[in-house]
Amino acid sequence: MITRRPHRLGFTLREIVLSLSISSTVMMLSTGMIRQAFSWSKVGQQRTHDDQICYLLSTELRSHLHLAREVTLVPDTDASSTRVTLQLGDDNKVTYDVDSNRIVMKQWQSGTISRRNDYEWRVPRDPDLTYDESTGEFRLRLSTATPLGHRKTRLPHPESIPVAAVQTSTAGRVTSPTNGTDRQQDRTDSSTRIETPVWRTIQAITGLRLRYQRAEIGS
Repeated sequence: MITRRPHRLGFTLREIVLSLSISSTVMMLSTGMIRQAFSWSKVGQQRTHDDQICYLLSTELRSHLHLAREVTLVPDTDASSTRVTLQLGDDNKVTYDVDSNRIVMKQWQSGTISRRNDYEWRVPRDPDLTYDESTGEFRLRLSTATPLGHRKTRLPHPESIPVAAVQTSTAGRVTSPTNGTDRQQDRTDSSTRIETPVWRTIQAITGLRLRYQRAEIGS
């Protein structure tokens, strides 16, 4: 007599464990890819935002530098920020407060603030200011501040020091163009840090438009 085996109505324990393992692996891979995609999207938005801010800053800074009669640099007491003062007229001046998170522009008219713009970075930037008095070239270098790469120079802080008195080298030393002596500067910490590449550079010739208006130079 032939007997028939009953049909199975479910899955074995081995099949269930195998299917759960495959499903969990696929879900982990998918979650990692989605998280990475969101991370790259955030980085792209930060780069686009900082590029737009840098473009607006460079346009306004160059316009003020071309009209500047005098450029003065006033470092902060703790060297965390630096104020650049551009004298445009007798009662008209523009100040730029530069630090790693933002640059604040204030336009002064007769001792009062008539206009203000804040240029804030999504990613911290390490500013480096230099000015050549002989050629009138002003330069602002912005580097990305990271844990492995960071550049921070510290300037002496009298009440008012011209930008022309300071030249910053890549070795983290300050050289005076008058006597050529080097002064070792205090660093943010005692650890050795890697020099980061320059992210953006803004440079212009001070008083260029004034000299053109006075017919001292041609078009």
